[in-house]
Amino acid sequence: AALPAPTLQTTVPGNALALEDGGPADHEEGYVLLNLNLRGLGGNVGVFIYNDVDDVLMCNLDIRDFAIGVQVAGSNAPNPGSDGLNERITLRNSTLIHNSEQGYLGGCNDCAIEHSRFEDNGFRGPVFYHNIYFNTPNELPTHRMRAVGNTLCRSAMVNGQCQGVSLVAHGAHDDLLIEDNRVREDPGAAGMGCWGIAV
Repeated sequence: AALPAPTLQTTVPGNALALEDGGPADHEEGYVLLNLNLRGLGGNVGVFIYNDVDDVLMCNLDIRDFAIGVQVAGSNAPNPGSDGLNERITLRNSTLIHNSEQGYLGGCNDCAIEHSRFEDNGFRGPVFYHNIYFNTPNELPTHRMRAVGNTLCRSAMVNGQCQGVSLVAHGAHDDLLIEDNRVREDPGAAGMGCWGIAV
C-alpha cells in the first residue's frame, strides 16, 4: 500500500522551502519537489524561489496556511555567470488552499501552473489578493507563461463573498497562455471585484 505523503510543518515563522541565496544572484538549477504536504502558521511562503533559479518542477504538493503558497520572485543584480532570471519553473498536479494573500504569486520565462487546484486563497482582504497572481518580477516582461487545466474557486473570500479576481495577470507578458481552466464561485457568493480572469 502507498504511504501518505510526508508533511513538513513550520514551527516558527518563516518559509517552508526556500530556493534562494542572499546577495547578488548566482545561477542554480534542477530542483524537483515531489509528493509533499507543506503546512504554515499563517504567514510567509510555502515555496519561495528567488535569485536566478531555473528548471524547477513542483508536483503533487499540498500547500496550506501560509500568506503565499508559491512565490516566484525576481533577482538581485547578477554575479558573473548569472543572467539574473528565474526560468522554466512548473507547478503541476498540486493543491493550494487557505493561503491568506495569494495561492501563487510571480512570473518568469516559461513558468507554468498545470492541472492544479486553488481554493480559499486571498482571504486577507478584497481586491488585491487572488488564487493566482501572475506579475513581472524586476519589471521585466515574461515570455511563454501558462496556466492550463486548473480549478480555481473561493477567491479572496471576505464576509462570505468572493471579492478579488481568481486569476489575474499584471505587467508585460509575451505569449501568455490561459487555457482550459475551471473558475467558479458558489451561487450568490460573487461580490464586487470577483472577476474570473483579468489580464
